[in-house]
Amino acid sequence: MDGKMDYDKINEFWELENMGINSRENINLEMQILEKFEENTTYTNGRYETKLLWKDDQSQLNNNYEIAKKRLFNLNDKFKRDKNLYLNYKEIIQQQLKDGIVEYANCEPNNTCPGYFMPHHAVIREQKETTKVRICFDASSKSKGQVSLNDLLYSGPNLNPELLRIVLKFRIGKIAMRADIQCALLEIGKKGK
Repeated sequence: MDGKMDYDKINEFWELENMGINSRENINLEMQILEKFEENTTYTNGRYETKLLWKDDQSQLNNNYEIAKKRLFNLNDKFKRDKNLYLNYKEIIQQQLKDGIVEYANCEPNNTCPGYFMPHHAVIREQKETTKVRICFDASSKSKGQVSLNDLLYSGPNLNPELLRIVLKFRIGKIAMRADIQCALLEIGKKGK
């Protein structure tokens, strides 16, 4: 170790040690974020739509087309080695296109493509009976010295304290039930700017 302190790691440790104990300032900010989220959320055509909750100016978000393209080419190399993965991935993408979760980027070769592109990759879970392949989108993608989509959006309140309460309440009754909501986050559409 070079003697320098990693303040981010220390902060993470401190937050974990104080799970469920938030400063008044954090609680107020979280409440404001939740209120803004509720104001901007509507139910349209069978799905929820909400505006992105920007914490900083969205114009700081730089074009990451080249990074996304490079990651797609790497994914293509995996597809060439694993035909089954390719077929599963293709089926998922086609369904997401149909459901309006993803959209085509109309970019011509040698032209600049404005916007932010979310790279994606396959998460393979062989032990699962149903969804063995899942697509994971990377909103943390950024060029060196730039900011990512995740950097500019509010992340919402820490739900760990709520999970602890849920686990404890789970033991109260005689009968317990659980459910898996397929693609829950993918069912939230983007509304306006």
